[in-house]
Amino acid sequence: MYNRDVVFREVKDVIKHEVQPKEPMMIEFEVKEEESDSVVEEESEDEEPQTPAVRRSVRERRQPERYSPSAFYSNFALSVTDDDPRTVKEAMDSKDGKLWKEAMVDEMASLHKNEAWDLVESPAGRKPIGSKWVFKKKTNAKGKVKKYKARLVAKGYSQVSGIDFGDIFSPVAKVTSIKLLLSVAAAFDFEVE
Repeated sequence: MYNRDVVFREVKDVIKHEVQPKEPMMIEFEVKEEESDSVVEEESEDEEPQTPAVRRSVRERRQPERYSPSAFYSNFALSVTDDDPRTVKEAMDSKDGKLWKEAMVDEMASLHKNEAWDLVESPAGRKPIGSKWVFKKKTNAKGKVKKYKARLVAKGYSQVSGIDFGDIFSPVAKVTSIKLLLSVAAAFDFEVE
């Protein structure tokens, strides 16, 4: 390390003789013994350079006024009126029980028409996967009930991979794929069924 007086003297000489180039002069300095140990420790190649500490902001963080509870409550109102039945018993016991029953019959007819399943005997020691009815009232823009929908869904959460099912595949057609097939059919004059 340089002694402060030596460094200042050198800077003064450079300022005085700025116009005329000066031959480099030998600068002598003296290092005390205590400092030499610390210099060696700092310059050792084994240690990685220390990164300075990250400076954290001391600014107070506040929520914007538009998200304050008073503004939120005045602008939005949450209305939870889920009067759709959760079970078959609730659906049948409600005042719209007849309409819910018709929706269930329509769903079963649709499943049979589309051949959604095949009836088979269950393997020995295995229990079939259960199902559940999901009910939903479909409304129009004015909020009047337009249709009563009932869906029969499988309880897929009870299935075990490798035992109840193997690979899952759900084919999905993109519009671009359909356009490509139709253009190929038109180009080669194929019939599309």
